[in-house]
Amino acid sequence: MSQVQQWINDLALLPDLTPTLQIWQPFLHNCTASTLSLEQLPEALSKLGGVSGWMTETSRVVELEMQSIELGSLPLAGEFFNGTDHCTNHWQLTQLPRAQWQLTHHQLQSCPAEQANCLAQPVSHLHTNKDDTQLSYWKLWSASEPDSAPSATAALLMAIESTPRKERLV
Repeated sequence: MSQVQQWINDLALLPDLTPTLQIWQPFLHNCTASTLSLEQLPEALSKLGGVSGWMTETSRVVELEMQSIELGSLPLAGEFFNGTDHCTNHWQLTQLPRAQWQLTHHQLQSCPAEQANCLAQPVSHLHTNKDDTQLSYWKLWSASEPDSAPSATAALLMAIESTPRKERLV
């Protein structure tokens, strides 16, 4: 039995999680990162093609919806996904010291639990500037060393969605 299948079996024993367990997904996760200079960054971002997500720059916050990334000023951070490929490809952009950036590419391939190297839990939080919008992520759980205990290794943006306004407690 694979480690991911064992986690699914263990989670099924928790009564609070049983109703929502079917939304957890096993994936084969692959991650690569590249370090880019300011000169390399615009070309690398344009090669991503039409993506959705967000990016903060020194002078603005940009929300993307299936569009190419065009820099207006120095980027600080960003999260992007390709919605046309069933959210298989995800990217995270992080500013590093000395005028460098790290672009991390995550590939998620849906697969049976026996072949998976991570278990993804859907999580979401409210958009800070839009009351009726939430950011949805896959929180990835992978085996840690040496005991193979589940460890949260990444959270990948998978959607920016409108949500019905919920009543708030006063």
